[in-house]
Amino acid sequence: MLSDGLQQYSEGEAVLRRAIALFETNDDGETYWGALSRWSLANNLRDQHRYIDAKDFYEQARHILESTGGSERAGNPNLDQLLSDYEKMQVAQRGEGTNRQ
Repeated sequence: MLSDGLQQYSEGEAVLRRAIALFETNDDGETYWGALSRWSLANNLRDQHRYIDAKDFYEQARHILESTGGSERAGNPNLDQLLSDYEKMQVAQRGEGTNRQ
């Protein structure tokens, strides 16, 4: 809600990073909820045009979902494109391109 609804990205990022840390502390990081926290943080970072940071969290979430048989998100066709387009994300992160998406 902080990220998507209110666009309070820093506050949302802090809450999501805390959620991920809590799941890791409780050895629950490899569950659907751990994946969902990572996916939500990746979305938050993506919305801030922090694509390189987002990529790692998308990959972690995808790995968890695929290894646990978790969710249709693991088979999201747009995710493959996002994860394989690393060079475009680097250019956008550095602000060298005219299109920052």
